[in-house]
Amino acid sequence: MALSDARHAPVAAIVALCSGTEIAWPVPGAGAAAGHRPGALAWLIMLLAMAPLLRIEVGLLWAAALPRRRLTAVAAFAGAYAAPWLALGFAALAAPAPAPVALAAGGALVVAWSCAPLRQHCLNACHARPSVRAFGPAMLADAGRWGLRTGALCTALCGPAMFLATRLPYHLPAMAAVVLLAAAERRRPPRPPAWRLPLTGRPPLPWEARIISPPPNPAQT
Repeated sequence: MALSDARHAPVAAIVALCSGTEIAWPVPGAGAAAGHRPGALAWLIMLLAMAPLLRIEVGLLWAAALPRRRLTAVAAFAGAYAAPWLALGFAALAAPAPAPVALAAGGALVVAWSCAPLRQHCLNACHARPSVRAFGPAMLADAGRWGLRTGALCTALCGPAMFLATRLPYHLPAMAAVVLLAAAERRRPPRPPAWRLPLTGRPPLPWEARIISPPPNPAQT
């Protein structure tokens, strides 16, 4: 019976994610209800909470698209943006409960990644604005490509911390803290990649916050 339960555990995890439930897992050396995995509802709430971070991208897309194509363009952007986060959500639910040593090691890796120059490079890339064509399938393709690129960058930036937050007993407050940290970071203008603690240095001035670079000039390339 135990073998059968183990064989069907991935299927049960996917069913739990799709149904929005939260299920308990056994933690070594603790009771069966020592931790919880976030269900689809918690993950979708997290995605909705991150929507204000995209107000500039959505505003630029809204202004660039034709009036009759605006909702379609925003839908293509949003759907592509959510794809990497949904993939991470399935992985977060299907992953087994970590041992305390693995949880501590994961926390150390998340802290190191938060200070890494490569992460600052990804954060700088979030400020770029690609060109979006205004007509037909090309417009949808450009909007979807921009959304997928932005979602992949955001997942790379905050995904490790969000994944670690789902491993904690009180995962909802931890996930909320990650969203707030992301909101504070996205307000800052690009900086040279270097090893530094997040949110260090002076806060951005009002006219510096969340500056997006203009699209490249074809005459200069």
